[in-house]
Amino acid sequence: MATRNPSPPRDESETSPPPVSDNIGETAYSKMWLYSLILRVLKFLQAEPGDPDITVSDTIDSELEEELCCLWDITVNREVLPHLREFRLVPVFSGAVARVLCPRLTEISLGILANMALDESECAQMTEEPAFIINTLNLMASTDARILLELFRLLQAALASHSNRQAWLDAIHFTPEFFDRVTFILCSSTNAGLLVNTISAVETIVRVDDSISEVWCNDHLLSSILEAQKQMHWLHGDEVEVIHRLLYIFSSNRSGVQTLSKFASGIWSLLYSSW
Repeated sequence: MATRNPSPPRDESETSPPPVSDNIGETAYSKMWLYSLILRVLKFLQAEPGDPDITVSDTIDSELEEELCCLWDITVNREVLPHLREFRLVPVFSGAVARVLCPRLTEISLGILANMALDESECAQMTEEPAFIINTLNLMASTDARILLELFRLLQAALASHSNRQAWLDAIHFTPEFFDRVTFILCSSTNAGLLVNTISAVETIVRVDDSISEVWCNDHLLSSILEAQKQMHWLHGDEVEVIHRLLYIFSSNRSGVQTLSKFASGIWSLLYSSW
């Protein structure tokens, strides 16, 4: 009786599941890299004076800073944001904002959170923590222009979310010093980028909240905007449009109309210089 030839070996590629990618979405960065980075940040945040194993510092080392900036760049891509949810980055970087250990870490943390706030799920996490909102608004007292730039970016992102904006508006409404800091920045800063971000945030706030608009559209705010305009002669396009929209909001309530009539010549100069 003839013996049957043995069957060829089974192609394992047909039966084995495809290898699971370690990459974060379509990026070149691995999940292992991000987990390692999170642990390094947490270790830095947990530093306490007197701990022999950890050096307490108001700066971050260049390697950690570079990797955090890579993460910051990753979060710019909104298609990647859903892939970051599993890492629970919001508690990590909101914790960094609360600790205020060093200006650079605060700036980067705010920048990362500002990008992540464009994801509704991540924005909801931030909004559900009243302490985080308060800590963020308290940073208005900072004199670091880079921190303020990212703070206003985060605020703009949160206010863009219809389902999350009210908690932020309520916090602003019950933080009267917020308005004082806004006008101080407009009157004293020479950083044109910060001035544009500040005016954009103000325009958003008064556009979406009529009660704040009634209080803020006054002589103090308009005179501050006119003062800021002296540092912003290069404005064009969308940046000019923001100021035009803000002036329109002034014209939509009683106190704003009265203010516009008082500053008519200054407003004409502002509009003329932007043409």
